[in-house]
Amino acid sequence: MLNIALVGNPNSGKTSLFNHLSHEKGHVGNYPGVTIDLKETFKEDFHFIDLPGIYSLYPYSEDEKITTSFLKEKPLDLVLNIIDGTSFQRGFYLSLELMELNLPLFIIIHMEDLLNSREKEDIEYILKANHLPYLFVSSKTKVGINQIEKSIKNYQYKKCQLPYFTTTFLTLSKEDRCKKRYTYIDSFPFEKKKIKTDLDAIFLHPFFAYPLFIGILVLIFYLTFGSLGPWLQDLLTKGLELLSSSIENSLIDIGIKESLIQLFIQGIFKGITSVFSFLPLVMLLFFFLSLLEDSGYLARMTYLMDKPLSYFSLNGRAFMPLLLGFGCSVPAIYATRNLLNQKSREKVIPLVFFISCSAKIVVFSSIVPLYFSPSWLMIFFLYLLSALFGLIILKFKKKDEEEFFLMEMPSYKLPILKNTYYLMKDKCKDFLKKVFIFVFLSSFLLYLFDHIKINEELSLLESVSKLFHFLFIPLGFTDWRISYALINGFFAKETIISSLDILIGLENIKGVLSPLSAFSFLLFVLLYTPCLSTCIVTYQEMGLKRKAFYLLIRQFLLAYLVSLIVYQGGLWLISFF
Repeated sequence: MLNIALVGNPNSGKTSLFNHLSHEKGHVGNYPGVTIDLKETFKEDFHFIDLPGIYSLYPYSEDEKITTSFLKEKPLDLVLNIIDGTSFQRGFYLSLELMELNLPLFIIIHMEDLLNSREKEDIEYILKANHLPYLFVSSKTKVGINQIEKSIKNYQYKKCQLPYFTTTFLTLSKEDRCKKRYTYIDSFPFEKKKIKTDLDAIFLHPFFAYPLFIGILVLIFYLTFGSLGPWLQDLLTKGLELLSSSIENSLIDIGIKESLIQLFIQGIFKGITSVFSFLPLVMLLFFFLSLLEDSGYLARMTYLMDKPLSYFSLNGRAFMPLLLGFGCSVPAIYATRNLLNQKSREKVIPLVFFISCSAKIVVFSSIVPLYFSPSWLMIFFLYLLSALFGLIILKFKKKDEEEFFLMEMPSYKLPILKNTYYLMKDKCKDFLKKVFIFVFLSSFLLYLFDHIKINEELSLLESVSKLFHFLFIPLGFTDWRISYALINGFFAKETIISSLDILIGLENIKGVLSPLSAFSFLLFVLLYTPCLSTCIVTYQEMGLKRKAFYLLIRQFLLAYLVSLIVYQGGLWLISFF
């Protein structure tokens, strides 16, 4: 079994090649920081390890430390060094450091389709001069992809002789060693390619960039929640209703007991389908985000967010974990490993709590259309409001020294639909997994406990829920079933809607929540303690465990206080009119 590590700069196409080699479907995006932790897979006689992208073996962030430690400590049979051919000289700097470690090296020149013949000749000259085996490949056109495994099998390691790498080199300072490497790279002839910046003149314009950025986000929300998304959701809902009716009739025909039919249809199946019907909205949101990733615009968003985040002693690196929070808070918290130090992580992790994940999309998309129009604009407002709360709290923290921010701007590319498909597929799998685990279990227990009677009027579920219900009455939630749904939502936010649909029926929500209490309810869901999985990961990733516990309690108290002020303040204002 050959242990083979894939190493390269961020955004060099490393994960894309890993997918081709192993038939795995890792997240492929056109921005740095996709591979937060190492991924590995076994195929025939090969053990492939996809390491987080690095520019140098002098690590700053947590993910760079993972790669550097792995390369220096783990025995490897081969290192596949992936270099973006359009930025060869920058990528070759890392190759020199790998050669200095005496690692068995094979160079993969990626994005072959974007190179002209002169550039290929210059690259070949440099690699042959250093006796390095190489292969030109392109994930887009599939050139060279099928030859990689054959090249690995025929690989014969030869120790490279770098003219500057003498015994005195190791005694030099870090800066002097860096200069030696760059001097060596510059000694080779290489055609300087002019980078086209026509699109950046628009997307990074000092005046137009931010309105355009906001406009793109508004368009995504409109299409997802205002036009295309609801249309697809209606189609799916009608299909699920027909399926429910068909299953119920079939169960009746084969003689299943009425009580069991009701348990399955009104309990389990209704709870699952009430959440499952929002799958089109989740798919659409991630379809648009995937297009932004693959095109290269998402990296520009990171650059644009660097200046606003600098007011909070953060930089553009913090944008990616926050963006991942739209899907799920768990990978978003893991993504904070891409930040440079623990202080930055302790700032960004609490901010992730304020990002509305795909589970909250289900809640907002169910409740908002019943009370507010246009619903997509209200949902967009809620997202902005949650981010604003997070930044306000962060502003009150002690300001630390500002960190440097250096990032590569990837070239603009036409999105590859295959990558978009895999990203949507992964996000949908995560969503459906939570539906069929948490929602199934929650719906089953809810229906069961609601039908276990303590007396003629009181069920076991109601009696237990009323122990906590008094806490939520000042927020405008006078019905104990609303309180139960919120408590249940601590385990998984999707269960809020499934619980309400089973206990009340979504069509009857307006009978138990006034417009004011509905707004209070939305704010509470927006801000309160994240799901159990996120709480566990937060506890694992925070440096101080007490601090993690404090953050989770603070989140609940903040949600409670905001909802209390809004509801009671609203009642006070209404009394004057």
